[in-house]
Amino acid sequence: MNKNIDLLDQPLYYPTFASKLTGQNHFAHERFFTFQKGIYIDKEHISYELLSGCQGAMTEFVEQLGAQIDFHTVSRFPIRWYPVGREKLIVIDPFISFGRPTIDGTGINTETIFNMYIGEDKDIEKVGFRMNLNHNQIEAAVKFETNLEAA
Repeated sequence: MNKNIDLLDQPLYYPTFASKLTGQNHFAHERFFTFQKGIYIDKEHISYELLSGCQGAMTEFVEQLGAQIDFHTVSRFPIRWYPVGREKLIVIDPFISFGRPTIDGTGINTETIFNMYIGEDKDIEKVGFRMNLNHNQIEAAVKFETNLEAA
Protein backbone atom coordinates (compact mmCIF):
# COMPACT_ATOMS: atom_id res chain seq x y z
CA MET A 1 0.00 0.00 0.00
CA ASN A 2 1.42 3.37 -1.00
CA LYS A 3 0.82 6.09 1.58
CA ASN A 4 1.83 9.76 1.40
CA ILE A 5 3.03 11.49 4.55
CA ASP A 6 3.81 15.19 4.90
CA LEU A 7 6.75 15.38 7.28
CA LEU A 8 5.83 18.92 8.30
CA ASP A 9 2.93 17.28 10.13
CA GLN A 10 5.24 14.85 11.92
CA PRO A 11 6.33 15.52 15.51
CA LEU A 12 9.97 14.94 14.56
CA TYR A 13 12.14 17.63 13.02
CA TYR A 14 12.14 16.68 9.32
CA PRO A 15 15.89 16.70 8.58
CA THR A 16 16.41 14.39 11.55
CA PHE A 17 13.55 12.18 10.40
CA ALA A 18 14.94 12.06 6.84
CA SER A 19 18.38 11.17 8.21
CA LYS A 20 16.86 8.31 10.19
CA LEU A 21 15.05 7.05 7.08
CA THR A 22 18.14 7.07 4.88
CA GLY A 23 21.02 6.67 7.28
CA GLN A 24 22.57 9.76 5.61
CA ASN A 25 23.01 13.37 6.75
CA HIS A 26 22.51 14.95 3.32
CA PHE A 27 19.97 15.11 0.51
CA ALA A 28 22.23 14.23 -2.46
CA HIS A 29 21.27 10.60 -2.59
CA GLU A 30 19.47 8.30 -5.02
CA ARG A 31 16.41 7.92 -2.82
CA PHE A 32 15.55 11.64 -2.91
CA PHE A 33 13.71 13.24 -5.81
CA THR A 34 12.29 16.70 -6.39
CA PHE A 35 9.27 17.85 -8.32
CA GLN A 36 8.25 21.50 -8.45
CA LYS A 37 8.60 22.69 -4.84
CA GLY A 38 8.54 19.27 -3.19
CA ILE A 39 11.31 16.93 -2.13
CA TYR A 40 10.30 13.28 -2.03
CA ILE A 41 11.77 10.07 -0.69
CA ASP A 42 10.49 6.54 -1.18
CA LYS A 43 11.17 4.16 1.68
CA GLU A 44 9.61 0.70 1.92
CA HIS A 45 6.79 1.57 -0.52
CA ILE A 46 5.80 4.72 1.36
CA SER A 47 6.30 8.06 -0.38
CA TYR A 48 7.33 10.78 2.05
CA GLU A 49 7.08 14.44 1.12
CA LEU A 50 9.80 16.52 2.76
CA LEU A 51 9.99 20.28 3.30
CA SER A 52 6.76 21.32 1.55
CA GLY A 53 3.08 21.33 2.19
CA CYS A 54 0.49 18.70 1.47
CA GLN A 55 1.22 17.68 -2.13
CA GLY A 56 0.84 13.98 -2.71
CA ALA A 57 3.94 12.14 -3.90
CA MET A 58 3.68 10.94 -7.48
CA THR A 59 5.36 7.58 -7.07
CA GLU A 60 5.07 6.67 -10.77
CA PHE A 61 6.77 9.93 -11.79
CA VAL A 62 9.51 9.44 -9.19
CA GLU A 63 10.14 5.87 -10.38
CA GLN A 64 10.31 7.05 -14.01
CA LEU A 65 12.79 9.77 -13.09
CA GLY A 66 14.88 7.30 -11.09
CA ALA A 67 15.16 5.06 -14.15
CA GLN A 68 16.81 7.96 -16.02
CA ILE A 69 19.61 8.42 -13.49
CA ASP A 70 22.84 6.47 -13.00
CA PHE A 71 24.13 6.28 -9.45
CA HIS A 72 27.69 5.73 -8.27
CA THR A 73 28.09 2.12 -7.15
CA VAL A 74 29.74 3.00 -3.83
CA SER A 75 28.48 6.45 -2.76
CA ARG A 76 25.06 6.04 -4.45
CA PHE A 77 25.21 9.72 -5.48
CA PRO A 78 23.69 10.58 -8.86
CA ILE A 79 26.42 10.74 -11.52
CA ARG A 80 24.60 10.79 -14.86
CA TRP A 81 21.11 11.75 -16.05
CA TYR A 82 19.38 10.78 -19.31
CA PRO A 83 16.73 13.58 -19.37
CA VAL A 84 14.71 12.19 -22.28
CA GLY A 85 15.31 8.50 -21.52
CA ARG A 86 18.29 6.21 -21.98
CA GLU A 87 17.35 5.30 -25.55
CA LYS A 88 17.41 8.93 -26.76
CA LEU A 89 21.21 9.49 -26.73
CA ILE A 90 21.20 12.66 -24.58
CA VAL A 91 23.11 12.57 -21.29
CA ILE A 92 23.97 15.10 -18.60
CA ASP A 93 27.16 14.26 -16.73
CA PRO A 94 28.86 16.84 -14.49
CA PHE A 95 32.28 15.53 -15.57
CA ILE A 96 31.63 15.99 -19.30
CA SER A 97 31.22 19.39 -20.96
CA PHE A 98 30.70 21.04 -17.54
CA GLY A 99 27.39 19.21 -17.10
CA ARG A 100 25.84 20.49 -20.31
CA PRO A 101 23.65 18.06 -22.28
CA THR A 102 25.78 15.99 -24.67
CA ILE A 103 25.41 13.12 -27.08
CA ASP A 104 26.26 10.02 -25.04
CA GLY A 105 29.77 8.76 -25.71
CA THR A 106 30.91 11.79 -27.72
CA GLY A 107 31.38 14.66 -25.26
CA ILE A 108 29.84 16.99 -27.85
CA ASN A 109 27.17 19.21 -26.32
CA THR A 110 23.78 19.38 -27.96
CA GLU A 111 23.83 23.17 -28.25
CA THR A 112 26.99 23.05 -30.39
CA ILE A 113 25.42 20.44 -32.67
CA PHE A 114 22.22 22.47 -32.93
CA ASN A 115 24.12 25.67 -33.77
CA MET A 116 26.14 23.85 -36.44
CA TYR A 117 22.88 22.41 -37.83
CA ILE A 118 21.37 25.92 -38.10
CA GLY A 119 24.63 27.33 -39.50
CA GLU A 120 24.72 24.63 -42.19
CA ASP A 121 21.15 25.42 -43.29
CA LYS A 122 19.83 22.29 -41.55
CA ASP A 123 22.00 19.99 -43.67
CA ILE A 124 22.44 16.87 -41.52
CA GLU A 125 25.02 15.37 -43.89
CA LYS A 126 27.35 18.38 -43.55
CA VAL A 127 26.99 18.46 -39.77
CA GLY A 128 27.65 14.73 -39.58
CA PHE A 129 30.77 15.04 -41.71
CA ARG A 130 32.17 18.04 -39.81
CA MET A 131 31.43 16.67 -36.34
CA ASN A 132 31.85 12.94 -37.00
CA LEU A 133 28.28 12.19 -35.89
CA ASN A 134 25.62 9.97 -37.39
CA HIS A 135 22.14 10.97 -38.47
CA ASN A 136 20.45 9.71 -35.27
CA GLN A 137 22.86 11.61 -33.03
CA ILE A 138 22.25 14.87 -34.88
CA GLU A 139 18.49 14.41 -34.90
CA ALA A 140 18.51 13.69 -31.14
CA ALA A 141 20.50 16.87 -30.43
CA VAL A 142 18.29 19.01 -32.69
CA LYS A 143 15.09 17.65 -31.18
CA PHE A 144 16.41 18.14 -27.63
CA GLU A 145 17.48 21.75 -28.26
CA THR A 146 14.26 22.54 -30.14
CA ASN A 147 12.22 21.26 -27.19
CA LEU A 148 14.32 23.40 -24.80
CA GLU A 149 13.63 26.50 -26.89
CA ALA A 150 9.91 25.74 -26.92
CA ALA A 151 9.74 25.31 -23.13
